[in-house]
Amino acid sequence: GMAERGMLPKIFATKSPHGTPTYGILLGTLVIVGMSVADFRDIIEMLNFTYAISLLMEYAAFIKLRITRKEVYRPYRVPLNTAGCIAMVIPPCIVTILLMLMASFMTYIYFAVSVLLGIVLRCAHVKRSNSRLD
Repeated sequence: GMAERGMLPKIFATKSPHGTPTYGILLGTLVIVGMSVADFRDIIEMLNFTYAISLLMEYAAFIKLRITRKEVYRPYRVPLNTAGCIAMVIPPCIVTILLMLMASFMTYIYFAVSVLLGIVLRCAHVKRSNSRLD
C-alpha cells in the first residue's frame, strides 16, 4: 500500500494478524462516519466533482503522451492523428467543465481541502525520501 511505499505515515502500514491494514481501515471508517452527517446529494456531487477532475487529468495525459511519447508501443491505439485526438477530447472537456461550474460552494471547499491535503502529503513524502538519500 501507500504507507509501505512511504507515501503515508508508517502507522498505516500496520497490519492485523489477518493481513488487513488496521489503522487504514479505522481512518476510512472515521471518514465514512464523518461524511454520513452530510446530505447524500452533496456527497454524490463531491464525488462526481472529484471524478470530473480525474477525467480532465486523463484527457490531458492522453494528449501529452501523444505529443511527447509517440514512439511508445500502445496495444490499443486511437486511429487519429494528434489534432484529431485533441478535437476528440475538447467536447467532453467543455461539458465536464460546465458541469463542474454548477457545483455548490461546499464542493469547492471539499476539493480545495483535498488538494491541499494531497500537496502536504506529497511534500512530506518528498522530504522523507530526500532525507533517506542523505
